[in-house]
Amino acid sequence: MVVNIVFVLRNYDLIPDQLPIHYNSSLSIDRYAAKSYTSVFMTTLIQGLVILLFLFENWSIRREKQQVREDVTYRRAWSCFMITASFLIVILLSVVQLNMISLLNMNFAIPLILIIIAFIILYACTLTFWNGQRGSRLT
Repeated sequence: MVVNIVFVLRNYDLIPDQLPIHYNSSLSIDRYAAKSYTSVFMTTLIQGLVILLFLFENWSIRREKQQVREDVTYRRAWSCFMITASFLIVILLSVVQLNMISLLNMNFAIPLILIIIAFIILYACTLTFWNGQRGSRLT
């Protein structure tokens, strides 16, 4: 997140005066916003909120009362998922921000965004299948 802030501040003069904020189904820009620090750094603010949310969730998982050894393995696996997912979401929002301010090509950004989303979903599904319901498949 800090690298993203520094990179955007250093390249602020290169950012166009009109920022695309919405794309239609054919990936054509259909809504713009005027360039301002608020519009440029809105995704950075969302990144910070996502990080805080995942830190709180990870803290909640750690504070939960331990029942059995399988429960510890289950909680550790989901805690690892939370850390990985928050990191990937921060990268995803950085890609969105760099694409929005025209410092990243859309032909590179769209596949990268889709890959990150697919990885998070597949990771969660795999972890759910591997663990079972509340760790029922762990031995």
